[in-house]
Amino acid sequence: MTTENHTTLGGPIGATHTGSGPQTNLNFLLGAENLLDPAALLTGRATRRFRTFTDDEPARLRARFAAPPGLQAARRRLGEHGTVLLHGAPGTGKHTAGVALLSENPSATGRLHRLDGQASGDERALDPGLVEEGDRLLLDLTGVDTARKESLLTALPSFRAEVRSKSAILAVALPDTPQRLIPSALLPCLAPLQRPDPWRALRMHLRADGIHPGPDDLRDAWLADFLAHAAMADVAALAAGALHARERPGSGTTHCAQWLREALDTLTPGSADIRPVLAGLPDAGSLSLYLCTALLEGARSDVVERATERLLSAVGHPRLDTPLLHRRALSDRLADLKGTVHADGTVHLPDGHAAAVREYFWTNYPALRDTLGTWAEKTVDADRVGPADRYALIERFAEQTLRTDRPDVLVRLVESWTESRESAEPRYTTARASSAGKALTLGLLDERHGGYFRRRTYEWSRSSGTGPRLAEVLVEVCARVLAADYPHQALVRLLHLARRQRGPAGRKAQEALARLTADDHRLFRRLLAQLTDAHGADRASDIRLFLALVAPERPTDTAPRYRTLLSDGDVRRRLTDGWDTVWRLLPERDRAGALRTWLDTALEEPDTTGDRLLGILVNSCRGRGTDLSRLHLQVRQRSAGHPRGPALFEKFWERCAVALGLEPAPREKVPS
Repeated sequence: MTTENHTTLGGPIGATHTGSGPQTNLNFLLGAENLLDPAALLTGRATRRFRTFTDDEPARLRARFAAPPGLQAARRRLGEHGTVLLHGAPGTGKHTAGVALLSENPSATGRLHRLDGQASGDERALDPGLVEEGDRLLLDLTGVDTARKESLLTALPSFRAEVRSKSAILAVALPDTPQRLIPSALLPCLAPLQRPDPWRALRMHLRADGIHPGPDDLRDAWLADFLAHAAMADVAALAAGALHARERPGSGTTHCAQWLREALDTLTPGSADIRPVLAGLPDAGSLSLYLCTALLEGARSDVVERATERLLSAVGHPRLDTPLLHRRALSDRLADLKGTVHADGTVHLPDGHAAAVREYFWTNYPALRDTLGTWAEKTVDADRVGPADRYALIERFAEQTLRTDRPDVLVRLVESWTESRESAEPRYTTARASSAGKALTLGLLDERHGGYFRRRTYEWSRSSGTGPRLAEVLVEVCARVLAADYPHQALVRLLHLARRQRGPAGRKAQEALARLTADDHRLFRRLLAQLTDAHGADRASDIRLFLALVAPERPTDTAPRYRTLLSDGDVRRRLTDGWDTVWRLLPERDRAGALRTWLDTALEEPDTTGDRLLGILVNSCRGRGTDLSRLHLQVRQRSAGHPRGPALFEKFWERCAVALGLEPAPREKVPS
């Protein structure tokens, strides 16, 4: 079994602008490595890479994971049955426990990856095609609806049989589920978990981040109240918030208790009492300023003031007739909110107030939510709104929009921010595209609504109406965000975009496909199947994609470290089918470059490998004399003067004889 090379693609995305004109990108551009390079088929340089769990994940987990009561029994279930169903009350850390059990299990050494319990339509959560030898699979059903959960549980026994046939293992995180809903074949795999000690979990997280609480740092009553009922994910978030508070510029404190207090204020916005402030606000202008300050906290005062005027206009408030110099100073109006303007000109509210204000308005003014979407759409590219302010605004807006179950509002913003506007300046186009990428990322990463956004990305990728700017955002987000947890879904979406988009968006989708599958044999096989199985409207575009991905820069390290892809008969068959279609559908000028690359690679590789490459090309002609003649001409030209040329030419004649059903005969000699 091969050793996996685990890497991660990174976190949320930001904005850069490359090229000229209004072209837009997010903060990275995928390289143009080619995945169907014949040389990449030969060796284990195309090692499989898993994009979620990194090399240090087991060690990181051990440092932070507080084992829940019942874990030892769950470990035995997994060892005995190859499958474990972890169930318990919400907040017991079932997902993390599943990762821990899969990571430590010695019987499986393959990839550790997640199955999408929210997959629907053409994409199946329990797809046997996703299972390979020795895989470690995690299926989290804690966030799916009851009907879907019951459907997946019904299908699980047959899927489990496929898992066992591949010597793979499976951990399933279940919400509290009546045993009558669980198939009898799975009952021996059930393992109940109880809630871990939250104090121990908090200390482990803090110490792993280099924070060592003193004797008095964990004694506050508010912390005890929080930990008494907190889910393990919230405990982890509290520790992460404390680390953020410690590292925040201008923190001004070295006390762990204060860092935890700041983190808790963010996690529990209702803990800050803003009712006295609200009661003292005299008019709509003050309320608008309060909300805009909460959404743009940390921005400069002039940005907040203009945003306030924009919000008042959006809600239909009459323009103020009071002359500018007769109005109250902004600092005085902020003082009514207990807000301050710092020396650097940025606006701030007391700790915890901004989060409480946002939650208050979204909860108590539901009719305002759509209007706030319109306001946010125009605010992200307003004058003097920099990237940091823009991303903070989108994060805060998305948090409330998703909390109140309105993912459609974020979707409308993504579509609006990527509309083509011929008159838009590049600066504004870049700001809007990066805003769309940020919003889409937050939607995909949301635990409750991630499935909704995955479905939307699928629909956009398949639609002929998806514009080039939205397509470019989709390419970057699929390659960097979706691929981290669901690489197969990312591949499907990128392939649809590469098929349907022209210009920069189509080219980037193609490059992203190459990057995604360059070192992942499983994804390579899946893409190869998609490209060679296509029918109807996709056939012409797919065969051009096939050829476009066949001619990369050849890797320099040819030492085989793993089983080569060319030793896989199914891979050779599909490559032969692909070249068969190339010969039949594409003119000479469109295939010549790729053919030269394949022949040059065959000349440079060891005998067996070169013979296999040559065999694919000869067999793809299917005995057609015209195509064999064209191939013969290219073989003569590429072999001439090469030290291995005569041997390659000899093999070519032997292959041709076999393909034509003839006995080997005297052969012409290759020019030296």
